[in-house]
Amino acid sequence: MTERFYSGRRDGQMTVRDGIAAANKRPLPPRAKGGPSPNPRGRPRKEQSMLPDVRKAFELAINKRVAVPRGDKTVLMTRVEIGLEQTPQPIRQR
Repeated sequence: MTERFYSGRRDGQMTVRDGIAAANKRPLPPRAKGGPSPNPRGRPRKEQSMLPDVRKAFELAINKRVAVPRGDKTVLMTRVEIGLEQTPQPIRQR
């Protein structure tokens, strides 16, 4: 038992548990001293993900207006609107 741990007891007496902890305790490694940073440029940034580009392309494609024939005239609708029109009625009411 080289070190003494605070046991939580007010009188400062060591308990058996403190003795075991003290015997198994390894010394801490030395802390870094102040001064210039050993890594001045810092951690390199991670590469940009393709996810924002793919998401934007998907949104542009799905919100694109398409000419849909309705009887004798054509109507401009988004692909989302066309898809919702084609789904069966019971699914839309959920």
